[in-house]
Amino acid sequence: MRVLILHDLPSPAILRRALGNQTLFYPKYRPDTEVTLHGVGDPLNDSIVNGEYDAIFLDVSFLCWRWTRTHITFEDFIEKYSWVATSSAPKLAFPQDDYDHHQVLDDWLSEWNVDAVFTPLASHGNVLFPKMASKALIEPFQTGFVDDADIRQSEKFNIPLAQRSMDVVYRARLLPAKFGCLGRLKSLVAEVFAPKLLDAGFKIDISTDPEKTIFGDRWLDFLGSSRFVLGSPSGSSVLDPVGEIGQRIDRYIADHPQADFDEVYRACVPDSAALHWMAAISPRVMEAGLTRTCQVLVRGEYGPMEAEKHYIPIEPDFSNLDAVMEQMRDIAEAQRIADRCYDLMTTSKDLHYRHTADRVDDVINRIRIAQGKPAIQRNSDIDCELLMERQLAARLSDKHEAIAGMAEQLGAVTGGPITVARFSELTYVVEDRWRRLYRAFDEASVRYQTLSSQVDSIIREGTNLRQAHQSLEQKYHALSAEYEALYTRPRVLIARLLELAKSVLLKRINRTN
Repeated sequence: MRVLILHDLPSPAILRRALGNQTLFYPKYRPDTEVTLHGVGDPLNDSIVNGEYDAIFLDVSFLCWRWTRTHITFEDFIEKYSWVATSSAPKLAFPQDDYDHHQVLDDWLSEWNVDAVFTPLASHGNVLFPKMASKALIEPFQTGFVDDADIRQSEKFNIPLAQRSMDVVYRARLLPAKFGCLGRLKSLVAEVFAPKLLDAGFKIDISTDPEKTIFGDRWLDFLGSSRFVLGSPSGSSVLDPVGEIGQRIDRYIADHPQADFDEVYRACVPDSAALHWMAAISPRVMEAGLTRTCQVLVRGEYGPMEAEKHYIPIEPDFSNLDAVMEQMRDIAEAQRIADRCYDLMTTSKDLHYRHTADRVDDVINRIRIAQGKPAIQRNSDIDCELLMERQLAARLSDKHEAIAGMAEQLGAVTGGPITVARFSELTYVVEDRWRRLYRAFDEASVRYQTLSSQVDSIIREGTNLRQAHQSLEQKYHALSAEYEALYTRPRVLIARLLELAKSVLLKRINRTN
């Protein structure tokens, strides 16, 4: 199975963990897949343009190029990747925020003969994608899913709510009027509820200041420090087909810098653009569920989650805030709600990347069969969690040739090859896999300590020493082999790989100077 993923991910330093997980979910849960990652702006060589692929993924970050303000720049972009349209490989698009420039997106995907659109707003497919809905598959897809690594990492947040240091936390940004009343809820819930929580004596850390945005694993730590977290549905109540409403809003704000949301909305958003409430569950809701933090959410669309059972509901008009605060004082009930939500997040097939990969496989095969091609048979016995370093470059672009040899060695230890086109992708993959290795090493260490305790106990009791010796010897050899697989070999390879990567980077810096 050969897959090309076209993306435009930012630097790992500012990459939101949910976006990174979504872009790389398929190669992670299909470790026998040969994947080529290509980032916008990287050189396009013949091996990429003329490569033979079993599927081409248009990542959400790649599809964001429809928002390019300079029309000629977008035309140049489309022309640069026009070869995608002529590829016979099944083409899958994974957009988000479809309501923003939805006509541009529909035209683009239609011209490129995309076969399937995976969208959180599939129920609005006929409105958002009139061209694509008539000739392609419109498949439901979440804005994010639960990852195996998330579930393992969530174990450290198994801390009773009563023992947590904060009462309520929240981060959001003030969305522009082009997202309508639905988008406004994200910041409004903080503006309205935070003062009441403070007056009621709750200890809070709530902010809509972009400077206080929290990235990476620190976000989970932030959630895990609190008993409650606020939230609202993700989406928009305004359709902006070609971006005209957004541009009108920008011009109005430039002319009226003191205008508030309501004034801008009344002046710039026609009633005809606000006929649909396009909401979806946010990845933040899933992350909060995994940290066992009780969620206090504006009542709305959250997939399989149910109000009162999996979260405490705030009415959209904020008429029940006093009753909500009274519920929040019942920590025992809040714990039960958080636990039920955690169970849902870790058991629902609709919310897990592994099962999402199964759905993507099914769609690819449906397309292949419709094209007269045989279905691709998957190896369902592969344990992707044990293949700790598949997806690290077996072949890099010319400027990273010094790293290619070590990448091939590491790929040989851990699974099939992948092409990484830029330096930041390599460091991101190495860092992510090293964290997973370290967690697995910790788990093996716990088992070693248990084994050591068993030895001490047997020595003290002095019974059945011969039988116990054989059993312990077998466990020791198995554990030694696990250490070798999880720590010794990959640690040496990764260390050497990073050293080579660093030397390449230094050479580039020296050439610049």
